Amino acid sequence: MSGMCSVLRCDSSRRSAQRFKLPEDAEKRLEWVQFVLEVNGQRLKESCWTEISICTEHFTEDCFGNTGPTGTAQLKPGAVPSLFIKTCDSPSFCAEESILSNHTSPIGK
Repeated sequence: MSGMCSVLRCDSSRRSAQRFKLPEDAEKRLEWVQFVLEVNGQRLKESCWTEISICTEHFTEDCFGNTGPTGTAQLKPGAVPSLFIKTCDSPSFCAEESILSNHTSPIGK
């Protein structure tokens, strides 16, 4: 999949990190969207959800199953992104890893 990760300030495209589209399951899809809304701090129109992709760097190791036949990572069913890695865009915004554990906030917040 070409393009960039939908998480703001994620520079994984420089490292060619694999990205995943939103899951088909409505409940899991909503959890992924809530993660993006939470880390990006902005709303998205539902019509934009089809463009969301999240890279491997936002999933914990236990979210992955066996590697696929082409050497690509395979997400386990029910995997939800939870890692937000900040990069050094400026001296005041420097490398720090946060784990977001609360995905219960409503979208219309």
